[in-house]
Amino acid sequence: SELGLNKQITSELDYAKTRNQGIIFIVGPTGSGKSTTIYSALSSLNAIKKNIISFEDPVEMRQLYWSQGQRNVVKDNEDMNFDYLQSKKSILRQDPDIILMGEVRDEDSARFAIEAANTGHLVFTTLHANSAAAAFERIKKLGVIPLELASATLCVLSQRLVKEVCSHCKKTENITDEQIATLSRLEYKGEIPKKVIETNKNGCLYCNYRGYVGRSTLAEIIPINYKIKETIVNERPDYEIREMASINGFKTILEDGVEKMNQGLVSLEDI
Repeated sequence: SELGLNKQITSELDYAKTRNQGIIFIVGPTGSGKSTTIYSALSSLNAIKKNIISFEDPVEMRQLYWSQGQRNVVKDNEDMNFDYLQSKKSILRQDPDIILMGEVRDEDSARFAIEAANTGHLVFTTLHANSAAAAFERIKKLGVIPLELASATLCVLSQRLVKEVCSHCKKTENITDEQIATLSRLEYKGEIPKKVIETNKNGCLYCNYRGYVGRSTLAEIIPINYKIKETIVNERPDYEIREMASINGFKTILEDGVEKMNQGLVSLEDI
């Protein structure tokens, strides 16, 4: 919650991380804070009672109670390789409870994650995708069968980083017709706010004349229930998955952003 994730997301993650098997995907572009979120979720688990093993490229944060392995590919000497094939054998032999995979980026890593989840392990991993709903199409392109993907996935979290406005010099203004039209084009389904927060470009002494202090996270999560599993297996497009999740009451990144703006944390322009 200190990273800026809302109550809906933290409660879903708290539930997912207590499960015995399945995959938790955290998706977003480069530099959107995926690794920080994944380490934060795993750091809240008891690593003395749970056997946590990571396989990363490279190891981003050293952890005292985990076994951490780093991918190593040597072109000239295959005997020195420590890739997904070798690591899978090594990791599964040690009977881990939880596996952290740095990133699903190709067919080998996708196959490793799915196999580990379907053989009784909880897998945390990241993926480059534009939204939580678009993640399923991305994984299918890496050669994963939709039925396996639907049965293995617990939830998909998508996130972005956004600057927090300075609480001392932020400006509150009436919403303009242009801003209403933009929200409409972005398919915002919530109540249109009458007032919007904007950053003060000149800033103040408190924020060192920048207009911003710190950063927060905008995020959305899709927990996998039987209806969404059915949508994945039938290979329906991402907008149908998003619609199905919104019927269940889950907020999009845009809705999360507007909620944070109403709390006075971020500006509409940055959202």
